[in-house]
Amino acid sequence: MNMREFDTWISSKEGGKVNLPIAQISEVRKWVLTGLGKHFKSGEVLKLAYKYSKKYGGK
Repeated sequence: MNMREFDTWISSKEGGKVNLPIAQISEVRKWVLTGLGKHFKSGEVLKLAYKYSKKYGGK
């Protein structure tokens, strides 16, 4: 998954169901940009990134 795919997904109906706050979305974007997220499908990225952002102080 790349940044464009992520942005398309997060603004889609499916991505909207995850209901991440804007601050977390930026954390997730940073995570995807680091390349750690590129091996995962969109739903997997969001689950992992949500855990990641919570672990590092996300709300």
